[in-house]
Amino acid sequence: MGTATRGQWAAGGPHFDLGAFEDLANSIPVGITIARWEDRSDRVKFRYVWVNDHALSLARAHDSAPIEQFLGKTLDEAFPELVESEVPDKYVAAMQTGQSQVIAVLPYAGESYEIRVAPMSTDLIVVTYVNVRDRVRAEQARDSLVEELRRSNEELDQFAHIAAHDLKAPLRNLASLAGWVAEDLPAEQLPDGTRRHLELMKSVVRRMENLLDDLMLYARAGRGEPEPSRFTMAALVDSVRGSCGLQPGFELVVPEAPLLLTAIRTPLELVLRNLISNAARHHDRPAGRIELSFDAPGDDILSFSVADDGPGIPQEHHGRAFEMFTRLQPSEDGGTGAGLALVKKTVEARGGAVTLQSQGRGTTVHFTWPGSVHAQ
Repeated sequence: MGTATRGQWAAGGPHFDLGAFEDLANSIPVGITIARWEDRSDRVKFRYVWVNDHALSLARAHDSAPIEQFLGKTLDEAFPELVESEVPDKYVAAMQTGQSQVIAVLPYAGESYEIRVAPMSTDLIVVTYVNVRDRVRAEQARDSLVEELRRSNEELDQFAHIAAHDLKAPLRNLASLAGWVAEDLPAEQLPDGTRRHLELMKSVVRRMENLLDDLMLYARAGRGEPEPSRFTMAALVDSVRGSCGLQPGFELVVPEAPLLLTAIRTPLELVLRNLISNAARHHDRPAGRIELSFDAPGDDILSFSVADDGPGIPQEHHGRAFEMFTRLQPSEDGGTGAGLALVKKTVEARGGAVTLQSQGRGTTVHFTWPGSVHAQ
């Protein structure tokens, strides 16, 4: 059968006029094959009845078997090796569901082609061959970058763990040495200045250990994502309250509405714990009020606020407050200045946002979190 400029039909031609379709199909750089399902009780009885010029050109340019050899044949006659594959099932699925089906993406003479089948009429299917080389290369480049990032993160985790362990060991030894000196010497032989220096040494060691712990948390923030779970607001508040270690003089005001939340809970608790602890730690009075409030501004977003009545943060320091290891006020409790930086990284890693408001006394930190709320 010779080559036709308008594609080729098998003997007998179509059952209806496809002239307009032929003009369109031969004008695009996509290989097209049409097959008719002749026996709906047989998954392989799809007879190839037409191919467009581009499909003919592809076959000839890539030294494959001429398409004319299978034109007019059924799938099992033309490609017996595909009978037991999923290809016939894809053909059938396209006809039965009315939805296109991707058969495969195959390398072909240095290119990559996506082969897809879609229903054309009640008894015809169209099989397309689209060059997706650029897409495949982009996906390969993306996958390579993702794998490289995964390896880098694993190496960073391993380095951070080893570094923290190796650095904590001498710190613990230093703290123990200071304690032994204070225990071994009688109180009357230990001058007040020396005792203060030993206590200062232990305080610095505690601060360094806290610093290493915060570094580990910051490095891991936003990775190893757990699945969302359902929990009550009361359970969330109880867990946060129990882990904050607030001094007796501080009052924590929390939402009382019986709410049921669906969200990623563990990092949410970390954020709330850091904000509440931070508010108490940097308070300038021995007693204060910290208020946790909640809102659901959208279907898939939660909003939290933590407000305190502390000394506030000057406007010029609002940006710096979220920088790593920034301490806007001196602290003697071993704080590292990583709290708000950890909050910001944890929230933003999940698509949320953090803002800070402070004018005069008091500071309020707002943040959003992916999730939903339900009435109990």
